Amino acid sequence: MSSSKLSRDQTSNPTSSTNPTPKGRIHRSSKQKVENSNFEENLPPEVSMADNRTMAQLLQAPTEG
Repeated sequence: MSSSKLSRDQTSNPTSSTNPTPKGRIHRSSKQKVENSNFEENLPPEVSMADNRTMAQLLQAPTEG
């Protein structure tokens, strides 16, 4: 039973993750530039965490070589 609950959560997560992104904002072409500059700051913690991972990988790559 707990395994089926896990799979349910995993299927529900990606959907809710895509939902918070309003398409109305992207529709505004005049404010697109302003939105893009503030986009990184408004990114959810999940994205910033992924960014930190890539940064760590990039920093580690040159150090190893």
